[in-house]
Amino acid sequence: MTAPRVILRGSQAAALRAHFCTDANGDLRVVAVLFRQIDVAVNELCPSARFVAQATTILPSLSPSTSADAYVKHHKEKLTDIFHRCSKGNLIFGIACSRPTGSSLTAPLAKVFESALLLLHCAIGGVQRPLVVLELADAGWIALVRKPSAPEDVRARHVAVLDDRLQLFCHSELTHADPEIQARQIAAFGKPFADRLSSLRVAVVGCSGTGSPTATMLARSGVGELVLIDHDLLEASNLNRVRGLRARDIGRPKAPQLKNYIDSIGLPVKVAAYEAYVDQAADAVDALASCDVVFGCTDDYIGREVLSVSLCMYAQVLIDVGLGGKIAEGHGVPFLRYHHARISTVLPEWGACLFCQGAISEAEIRTQYADRENPNMTPEERRVRYLTDGATSAPGVGPFTNAASDYAIATLFDLVKPFRRFPPELRRDMFSIDFVAMNLSSVEHVQNSDCPYCGTRSLCSAVEEYRLGRPALGKRA
Repeated sequence: MTAPRVILRGSQAAALRAHFCTDANGDLRVVAVLFRQIDVAVNELCPSARFVAQATTILPSLSPSTSADAYVKHHKEKLTDIFHRCSKGNLIFGIACSRPTGSSLTAPLAKVFESALLLLHCAIGGVQRPLVVLELADAGWIALVRKPSAPEDVRARHVAVLDDRLQLFCHSELTHADPEIQARQIAAFGKPFADRLSSLRVAVVGCSGTGSPTATMLARSGVGELVLIDHDLLEASNLNRVRGLRARDIGRPKAPQLKNYIDSIGLPVKVAAYEAYVDQAADAVDALASCDVVFGCTDDYIGREVLSVSLCMYAQVLIDVGLGGKIAEGHGVPFLRYHHARISTVLPEWGACLFCQGAISEAEIRTQYADRENPNMTPEERRVRYLTDGATSAPGVGPFTNAASDYAIATLFDLVKPFRRFPPELRRDMFSIDFVAMNLSSVEHVQNSDCPYCGTRSLCSAVEEYRLGRPALGKRA
């Protein structure tokens, strides 16, 4: 699982496909792709860099009659400008190629061309930077990472294309899906589906009522790597719904204890745990940035804001789970007036963000920051500071939290291999399950064209001087 991962946003992949499909002469069509490299150490997980595409520049095609050296020499000035842009922006240079008729990335022309570009890039940059090579073949995308110091190219464990789905172009020899454990899922979705799940690194933020069953079932479903993030200690009141933890774990941190439980199952999954608030710990943010998919299982509004920024900056899939409800009382006996679970799905270029879905608001985030500063704030102080009333969330009830988790994991399955048929009244990016009225519904959404998350999507191209744009988290090394 040390192989790197390469990520394209849907618009980038579509533009590359459109450019390559116009070739009818057998030329090697070439596009420069500048990648952001996210290569961080994560507790107990093997190193696996993510290369996230940031920008593309079309280069002149390479004719079979032109030598690679002549091409590089002729276009050296243009290439030098691109390399300097990489150095200035701390980006990794890459090339995306069409496949000339009857050849592949292993063809002599392509190999010599890559080698010439790599040597020129290193000579100008003055460092031993890798070169990422993308090829669009009949079966989809293939990616190699070349390093001058390495004797052989490294094939990416997957190329992910994020549009309204999670398209994963995997290589089964690099994944570790167990055909016996996954026999039922393979029967339903096929072996390639199991390989794709196996190639994923998935974060679960929040390890309580929804997070613990989510993490447990992700492990059983064949996900290759898990990152668990939660700051809280287990309380006795959690035991009615938290999977894998026992009474003797009361007072211990949830994330490490959940990791211990998943490790004890004996599945081929690697697990890292962080006892931290995701908005306060630099190492937890780095671990989050290393993930392909994030499950938001926290009732923390600040945490949800962090996940919203993360999915844009790090090109991730966010599946966020929320519970809500209202308890009434009749004849002195409490009863559920309503209780529902919300499943939100947001990708960098698809889906309304959590703000536009109404799952979080700036007012709620301000209130939570204020409560952190002063947990004993009076109602009058709240009123003066124009804060929300701090209403409590719906109680966590085991069958409801577990059902929400199951819907969330099924959502990941649907993103990887679509199987759901949504009725017209339901939105794919957000729907709720009402456990009292026993129905599914979606709220009406009005797009905010100025929203930096899902309107202008400016956060997708933002320069990250500090982690997630937060000086308190420091700069990534």
